[in-house]
Amino acid sequence: MRVVILGSGVVGVTSAWYLSQAGHDVTVIDRESGPAQETSAANAGQISPGYAAPWAAPGVPLKAIKWMFQRHAPLAVRLDGTPFQLKWMWQMLRNCDTRHYMENKGRMVRLAEYSRDCLKTLRAATGIEYEGRQGGTLQLFRTAQQYENATRDIAVLEDAGVPYQLLESSRLAEVEPALAEVAHKLTGGLRLPNDETGDCQLFTQRLARMAEQAGVTFRFNTPVEKLLYENDQIYGVKCADEIIKADAYVMAFGSYSTAMLKGIVDIPVYPLKGYSLTIPIVEPDGAPVSTILDETYKIAITRFDKRIRVGGMAEIVGFNTDLLQPRRETLEMVVRDLFPRGGHIEQATFWTGLRPMTPDGTPVVGRTRYKNLWLNTGHGTLGWTMACGSGQLLSDILSGRTPAIPYDDLSVARYRSDFTPTPRNVCIARITDKGSEMTRPIQASLDLQVMKQNLAIVRRAAPEARVWSVVKANAYGHGIERVWSALGATDGFAMLNLEEAITLRERGWKGPILMLEGFFHAQDLEAYDTYRLTTCIHSNWQLKALQNARLNAPLDIYVKVNSGMNRLGFQPERAQTVWQQLRAMRNVGEMTLMSHFAQADHPEGIGEAMRRIALATEGLQCSYSLSNSAATLWHPQAHYDWVRPGIILYGASPSGQWRDIADTGLKPVMTLSSEIIGVQTLSAGERVGYGGGYSVTQEQRIGIVAAGYADGYPRHAPTGTPVLVDGIRTRTVGTVSMDMLAVDLTPCPQAGIGTPVELWGKEIKVDDVASAAGTLGYELLCAVAPRVPFVTT
Repeated sequence: MRVVILGSGVVGVTSAWYLSQAGHDVTVIDRESGPAQETSAANAGQISPGYAAPWAAPGVPLKAIKWMFQRHAPLAVRLDGTPFQLKWMWQMLRNCDTRHYMENKGRMVRLAEYSRDCLKTLRAATGIEYEGRQGGTLQLFRTAQQYENATRDIAVLEDAGVPYQLLESSRLAEVEPALAEVAHKLTGGLRLPNDETGDCQLFTQRLARMAEQAGVTFRFNTPVEKLLYENDQIYGVKCADEIIKADAYVMAFGSYSTAMLKGIVDIPVYPLKGYSLTIPIVEPDGAPVSTILDETYKIAITRFDKRIRVGGMAEIVGFNTDLLQPRRETLEMVVRDLFPRGGHIEQATFWTGLRPMTPDGTPVVGRTRYKNLWLNTGHGTLGWTMACGSGQLLSDILSGRTPAIPYDDLSVARYRSDFTPTPRNVCIARITDKGSEMTRPIQASLDLQVMKQNLAIVRRAAPEARVWSVVKANAYGHGIERVWSALGATDGFAMLNLEEAITLRERGWKGPILMLEGFFHAQDLEAYDTYRLTTCIHSNWQLKALQNARLNAPLDIYVKVNSGMNRLGFQPERAQTVWQQLRAMRNVGEMTLMSHFAQADHPEGIGEAMRRIALATEGLQCSYSLSNSAATLWHPQAHYDWVRPGIILYGASPSGQWRDIADTGLKPVMTLSSEIIGVQTLSAGERVGYGGGYSVTQEQRIGIVAAGYADGYPRHAPTGTPVLVDGIRTRTVGTVSMDMLAVDLTPCPQAGIGTPVELWGKEIKVDDVASAAGTLGYELLCAVAPRVPFVTT
């Protein structure tokens, strides 16, 4: 297929690369003299999936008012009187509540994490170099409130499986040694170890050369006048006296996409002006190791080989590209404050660029109502972070392949009032004249009748207690929207994410909902009040926030006591003081004391914890919720008023060993299955898979199964991990690949192409697979990838 891409920034060039690798004839058109000459030229340089978050966030409207009177403000607004600017700002304000923030951040992290993986694959395949570093990102906090607010973002990171470290100020120098000199100015930091850095312009220019060698045509110094269209398709690109024609057209013009699409597709992409300094390094040990993000000023400081890049700030001022001295002074102030020995600031190069921003922060990637027009724009400040993932995603969609991540909520269609996104973990089917069929044989089947039976078993195990059914982590990977109705006989649901709680309310659940980690930001209490959510209280800042909140009615409260887990909760000696503080608040309704056992999977594992709880509640008349899954099964003395079963509802063991629950009657809800798609007959001495880790000792038939670590099967599962082929137990052999794994067909000689394979489920317990792979069933269930289709029975 002939594809024309408009724009040669990092997004346009990565799109060209992936489309050419998919076999398309690609032409890139740009008015500049070469790639990455505008917004991609001198951005901050960080590749930060964990930091991906919309500017539209709770509290931003009030902060924006304060910033108007500050010299070093991260955001500035100058009204230009255009209806488009006013409409865009209004749309952004509408996205500043907690629900929209969490939804938008979830989309952004999903794409950014995928993009980081695509970049790694590209780097391994091509050897491309761009002064890249894989040292992570450190977000710095200057106030206690910023440090506390980080818990809101941590919930999204945990849901997406993004690793993080929350560090106190005394530990910052462990990650960035140069901060030892200024740690007294800081309250802490959030480290995202998987983040990377690199020169975006250098990457784009080198990838463009590789793409050209692969057959991509670049038309530089070619201004585009307009797109030509008729009926439901584009028929050309007008460039001066020339009309360039293709089969498909991709808009990647960044901030200029909106004007180019006027009258064709309405996209809310507005230029957000940013600035950067590029500074020669003076003393390497006085410069950052990787990337620093100053939360107060929204400025990033990134280390290249011999340079520091300082970038950030945002101005809503239209297409103005003037270099303003006060903005340079802000950048200089921040880098001098944090890295006083870092670089020759007087020799710095000052730059400005226009970042294409949507009001919800999420880029616009995918198809339009014109059957041959595609969009890849609106990445805001995260074009470098999301470029590879956006390019691969667009290539997959345009080529008719099933993408590795959900994508419909990234398209421009999400701005329609009637838009309903496809639920997470639902694979997009290929539509044929025979109906809908899945593109790969892998699927996850959920037996909801089994889930109902598991809940009944829990009730028999704790007959005097009420039940909180724990559905955190998207119902342990099963999908909260799929399974909640099967748990309709529960007394309440317990979870973490506000978005999921709202979903349950909208689906009709009127019973109690317990938020296990409480609210992550004081402004979340508005939604807690609206949707009548029971909140855990575990920290002093939450006490203050609850006291100051203006609620329509009191909220029920769970006071968390630290009984030895040492994650969240008040120390036992403070429990009664906290209890009395809460009891005196007008915003507090019914109160329950809760704790979480660290070792309930051991026979004597709760003794010390119970002692600490007894100390905390001596003389106190209260209700209790103490028992997790393990305590619900094995420690009836801890059942009290409410139990909180989680993993056992899904039919896996809280100890990680299936034998520990084999006689309880609990059964697995999820079966992950696939089929054999290839067979090899190998001779002695031949090897299987990457690295040749498995060597055949005698003639042996090997089956190739359509399942790999990109589907959520553990990559580190060794040879010998149990698997069921055609109802017969056998084993995996060799290294698990991204999309495939190999199995020994010796016990099942009848097996061939299309033979069914159970990876885990009713016969092959997820705990047994996890044990072989050195992990827990919890992790495997939660890790089933978005591209795996789910079927419920």
